[in-house]
Amino acid sequence: MAQENEAKVTSLNNKIEQLRENASGCFNNGAEDAESCCDVIGEEEGILDDADNTARKMVMVCRGCNSRNSCILFLPCRHLCSCKACDACLDACPVCQTPKKASIEALMV
Repeated sequence: MAQENEAKVTSLNNKIEQLRENASGCFNNGAEDAESCCDVIGEEEGILDDADNTARKMVMVCRGCNSRNSCILFLPCRHLCSCKACDACLDACPVCQTPKKASIEALMV
């Protein structure tokens, strides 16, 4: 009976390991999430220097039109990189080019 239980435990551990490997491959697309959708205002114009870190402001700019705020989250890659208007015409994520399976509007306050 002990050997039977040990075999069941080994089998279950193998199944868990397979599921973990499959799950980690779903969201690993090589894109950098930390810098995928945000630009620093003023850095391009040379207004900000390293001493004035309080003036830095992160703004999520749409990667489609580069003018409106990003509010659409692409799935499965999870990049927040598009405005509502551009989402309708995009078939893939503009950051990593992963085909869009779905998109969700993120309401941020």
